[in-house]
Amino acid sequence: MRTREKKEQVWLLTEGILVIPKYNKCPARLPSSGSAWININQQEEEEIPQLEEVDEETLDMEEKAALEQKRRDIERMIVEREIRKKEREKQKIEAEKAKIERRRARAERNEAKELARQERQSRRDEGEDVESLEEEEILDPDELADIEAERQEEEDRIFRETRWPDYVRYVDSLVSRQIMKAIQSSLELFETQMNVEKGPNVAFVEVIAELKDPDIDFTPSLDVEEEDGLYYSMRELMKDMFCQATLFPRIDPIIPIDTYEAPSLPLDILFPSKRPVTHWRLWGSKCPSMMACLLLVCLSNMSYEHSINVMYGNDIAEESGLIDLYHEISKRIENSINDVIQYAKKYEKYGYLWLDDRQEVLADFLKYGRIITPEEMDRIRYETGADPPETKPTLESYQEEINKYNNLYNEVSALPTNYLFNGWLKLEMKRLNQLILNIICKWSNLYKQNLKDYVQNSLDDLEAFIAYASKELSVDLADDDYDGLLKIMGVLGEVRSKQDQGTDTMFDPLRDIMYVLKDYGVEFPEDTYDQLDMLPEKWRNLVRLSTMVRNNIAPLQATQAALVTKRVALINLRLTMYREKYKRKDMFLECCAEPYMIIDSTQKELVHYEDIVEYLNKSCSMFDLQPPEQKFLKLCRKELKLIKKVKIYSDEGYSSDLKDEGSKG
Repeated sequence: MRTREKKEQVWLLTEGILVIPKYNKCPARLPSSGSAWININQQEEEEIPQLEEVDEETLDMEEKAALEQKRRDIERMIVEREIRKKEREKQKIEAEKAKIERRRARAERNEAKELARQERQSRRDEGEDVESLEEEEILDPDELADIEAERQEEEDRIFRETRWPDYVRYVDSLVSRQIMKAIQSSLELFETQMNVEKGPNVAFVEVIAELKDPDIDFTPSLDVEEEDGLYYSMRELMKDMFCQATLFPRIDPIIPIDTYEAPSLPLDILFPSKRPVTHWRLWGSKCPSMMACLLLVCLSNMSYEHSINVMYGNDIAEESGLIDLYHEISKRIENSINDVIQYAKKYEKYGYLWLDDRQEVLADFLKYGRIITPEEMDRIRYETGADPPETKPTLESYQEEINKYNNLYNEVSALPTNYLFNGWLKLEMKRLNQLILNIICKWSNLYKQNLKDYVQNSLDDLEAFIAYASKELSVDLADDDYDGLLKIMGVLGEVRSKQDQGTDTMFDPLRDIMYVLKDYGVEFPEDTYDQLDMLPEKWRNLVRLSTMVRNNIAPLQATQAALVTKRVALINLRLTMYREKYKRKDMFLECCAEPYMIIDSTQKELVHYEDIVEYLNKSCSMFDLQPPEQKFLKLCRKELKLIKKVKIYSDEGYSSDLKDEGSKG
């Protein structure tokens, strides 16, 4: 390996500041040599080769031996380098000791010479003739070099005391000017982007509007008081721009290096906050903003002389243009936020779409046949003292509601999906518009689905009833099958009830509903169309069957009607006789020994008669006959409840009297 020597000269000031080659206000003279400048001659050591990574398993014996020899050479070179380094350090220490010893000896000689000179001078003052000694010429090169070094150090000291502060202030002003320029450039970026006339008129910041029931929500928030909001975040960004001035230690006034790193007072004292101070660089709302305090100082002219002088933050107070620009940008941000809020108010008219309960609205629509607003409902109740009359909605009412939401869908679809405010703030409304469109579809589908369910349920219920009634009316009835006769008569009554409800004419309206829903894009399965085609004929067949069965059971019905009439007369007689027996029961007597047993047995008797009366009431309703007389039965039930209460109160009073007598005794 070859040893390379490279000499690199780096001139540094003794205070650690790199010399700037070009300046206008530099001192008239700088020292040309000596300890004020450090001339660094850096001699590079012999480079130590690095071993390449190889797979030793693939090497043969000679290659392994060569690799091992190379490792030993590298280790030897490392050891030799350490030895040379220690030798240089030793030589340096010895040279420094020799230098110190020479300076001490020279100082002692100079002191001795001074004492001798003073002694001769005192002897001369006394009148004694004393010859002057010739100055001894110094010929030692090392001592001459030491004398020159001391002379240069003295010159540097004088330079530091006279010209160095001016140079420091000059460098400090250059740094301060560039920092202020950096802050201004950062602020001008915001100012340019937010300038309607000179700006690029493109989205600089985007706000996303979303629907979070029950309100429209913005991301980031437009609340000026919220820490994570747009206004607060933009102001914090600008404060961080100002905060650049607090990141550079300054050298004017000249203070020790160890005080550059932090203010003389802790941050938690200068800037009190509930959040811990962890870093000079302040971002968002995670730590207290130093710039917040700086701006307050600039605006309120507070005294700020304790610690910020070690940074360049105090220079901001003299930059009124930067402070004015900061407030101008803040005002633009606030105005744009207000414009966004005003624009978003146009969506308030759609608020009922997500605030109203769809099922409740549909229930009122089905009840009153139309949509009645709360204000109209209150007015009707105030004028009439009652709710609006109930009526079923017509197909036209359904169409009116569906068309209303279809028109509303088209209206919202035509709204812009984004809008640029003041040439820089973009409001993104695509998600909001899409969500509102989805809600409108749900409202429209609410009425469509209700009509579809009505058609499907009507056909399914009718088909199930036809199957059930056809089966029951097809049963052969015996002459003495009274229960079977009642069952058939019940089915005939249900058929008659269906006819009264308009089943004969229900098919055409259902077909109209299906045609209307088809225009709105609602399709029915093929089975539904088959039902609508076949059910009218099945219904007519059922009507004809019910008429035939009614004629067939007419004789049996007359016989059973006569039998029911006799049963009604018999039960009326039994109830009259039971009434007389009931009034003579011992439970009405005060001396009755077991009134509750009699009450229980009477209860069973009344339940027996009530069951008979209920059965005969059903029979009478089937045959259109006069039902049994229930006056005596209801009177007995009422009196039984009263007598039971009387007995309970009587027993409680008797027990109370016994307790009173026992306490007196």
